[in-house]
Amino acid sequence: EDDVFLQPSFWNATYDFLTNCPHFDYVTVDSWKDVNQQMDAVDICPTSLFQPPQTRPETGYWGTQVQIIRSTFLNTLVQRA
Repeated sequence: EDDVFLQPSFWNATYDFLTNCPHFDYVTVDSWKDVNQQMDAVDICPTSLFQPPQTRPETGYWGTQVQIIRSTFLNTLVQRA
């Protein structure tokens, strides 16, 4: 997004997420799904997270305000593109 306003607490919240939830290499922030998002809830971090089904991860969720990619995952992401 080119018109997002970040709240003053954004960077602290992002740092806390990355520190306390090391199980993800790539995260889309504020994605949405039209139906039954709660079905995809995962309980592996202190925050509310939703993970698309592994069988068809490309379906269901769309849009994002921010994408977080761990630097250690960049080479893998480029190779898979």
